[in-house]
Amino acid sequence: IFGNIQYRRMDAGNECSEDDLIALLGILNSSLASDIIMLQGQKSQRKLFPKIVNEDIKNFPIPKNWKKAVSVLVPLVKQVLDSHEDEMRQKAEKLVNLRVQDIYMKA
Repeated sequence: IFGNIQYRRMDAGNECSEDDLIALLGILNSSLASDIIMLQGQKSQRKLFPKIVNEDIKNFPIPKNWKKAVSVLVPLVKQVLDSHEDEMRQKAEKLVNLRVQDIYMKA
């Protein structure tokens, strides 16, 4: 589905900063991530009780340009987390979704 786009894995042995985790939170909660998991997930394609298993997350594609993704996504994800009004949160979520799509398409 992703053709020649380069991705990497986040290995358990690597240290993750708080910003790494915040960016990953934004990616995993994006509409693109939902689409990826629905298409590639082991048990997410089932009609009855679809679910995400650990292997789906372990094999989730992480963009090669990770540092740039972190710098772009962290402020937006923090804006979502800090939003107290529904309208502001929804706007921030849309921006996160757009940026995630941009990051994956430019990877």
